[in-house]
Amino acid sequence: MRPSGVKRQPTTAGILPQAAAGASLLFASLASAQEFHGKFTLPFQAQWGKVTLPSGNYTVDVTRSQGGVRLVRVNAEAQGSHRVAILLPMAHNTKMRTDQSELVCIREGSARIVRALELGPLAETLYFALPKGAAIYAQKGSGQKHVSLAELPASVEVVPITATAR
Repeated sequence: MRPSGVKRQPTTAGILPQAAAGASLLFASLASAQEFHGKFTLPFQAQWGKVTLPSGNYTVDVTRSQGGVRLVRVNAEAQGSHRVAILLPMAHNTKMRTDQSELVCIREGSARIVRALELGPLAETLYFALPKGAAIYAQKGSGQKHVSLAELPASVEVVPITATAR
């Protein structure tokens, strides 16, 4: 029972759920704007994280988890195939926004390793860890000098990715 003369305070019970619903719609639209969907043809076998991808056609979906972490899902397009990998980049960097997206692979001997995923429409590059034991340096010339693989143009291969609608 309320003492006389004391007014009841308006509650925000009806306002809070509406505000929360509006905020979730806003964040959902922002999150979808930060997604990328594409397809690529891998002309060679490549190691991507702990997964070995055979040559073939693939789709790639890049999303942001609720915690803000980028998730990269790779699926083989072959009939009857299933999800090949869900990968977490170890680092990312911003870049100029472009229409081009691509996988950047490095060659170690006859093996190819996916090192980065450049997402032009998102203005972002995602970097992936090298597999255990992979060398990131090579010997140049007489074998007396070690150089970064980035200095060896023949050691980098780029696979274009075509953006698709979900």
